[in-house]
Amino acid sequence: MTGLFNMAGRSEQRAAWRSVSWPEVAAFIGPNADRFEETWLLLSDRVGAGKPSMARSWSWPALLVPWAWLFYRKQWALGAMVLLIPVALSMLLPGAPAGATLGLYVMFAIQAKAHYLNAAVHKIAKLKSADPRSDRLENRIRQCGGVSTLAGFVSGAILGLILMLMVLAHLQIAHRIGAPH
Repeated sequence: MTGLFNMAGRSEQRAAWRSVSWPEVAAFIGPNADRFEETWLLLSDRVGAGKPSMARSWSWPALLVPWAWLFYRKQWALGAMVLLIPVALSMLLPGAPAGATLGLYVMFAIQAKAHYLNAAVHKIAKLKSADPRSDRLENRIRQCGGVSTLAGFVSGAILGLILMLMVLAHLQIAHRIGAPH
């Protein structure tokens, strides 16, 4: 896995970042690539100085709908983890406050763009080393990256359904408590 969970050494990380250009990353990102450029420049400077490729890079969509944002950005594994971790926490620690999940989401939103850029850089570097022919590379970068509007929509709809069920459950409990026996 890349990004937040990148176990690659700094020299490998630096090599990946040096081998990839902003136009390649922008092609990988697809829509709204310009919103990632400032973070790209910051991370490029950090890696060039021998520092880790993580930095604060706030993303509102990553806070408000984290797994929908990750699925939209084709970050399937991390999206599944972000979806399942709160479920696992509630099962393991039934009395844990809901603020714990919110805290995890805030921590993720703080580094969301940096994580995504790391994932993009490492994927592009792999594509370039596997087949460096430039005539096919741009197409392969666009295919591997980009967005999945369907995945974003479906996961957003699932989130809406979960919220609706929570509200209905709350109303049903409130009705039962208030109803005379």
